[in-house]
Amino acid sequence: MRKLKFGKIFAVMTFFIIVVVVSILSVSQAKAASITVLSPNGGESWKVGETHRITWAAVGVEKVTMYLYDDRITSSGAIVNYPVLDNQPISASQGYYDWTIPTDIRWLPREGGDNRGDNYKIRINDASTDPVLDESDNFFNILNP
Repeated sequence: MRKLKFGKIFAVMTFFIIVVVVSILSVSQAKAASITVLSPNGGESWKVGETHRITWAAVGVEKVTMYLYDDRITSSGAIVNYPVLDNQPISASQGYYDWTIPTDIRWLPREGGDNRGDNYKIRINDASTDPVLDESDNFFNILNP
């Protein structure tokens, strides 16, 4: 009888330890997820029609979405353009996307206008959860050719 009771207690304790370890690993993996925008990271001057490589490093992220934004534009939530067609998620492990800057991009500097084209950033989000994101550290330019 005593052996059977000890066996049950041991089995329950082992199960409890496994549940705790799995929970700790799940939490630590969730905290480890990160994205870092590497380029453009501020100060670059890009022109409409040119192709530039947007680069990032991602850990614990499967897919990303990216946005070009200008925080002075409140009506669109600051989003100016989606570099990836239809804002489709792409593999985070790829680490880059070659973006040809479209001619129909909104909010480019216009002659006599107040938008100088120097207030752009790239924001990259985890496609499955918004809190994991990064953006260019500083502003870059997009100019008409």
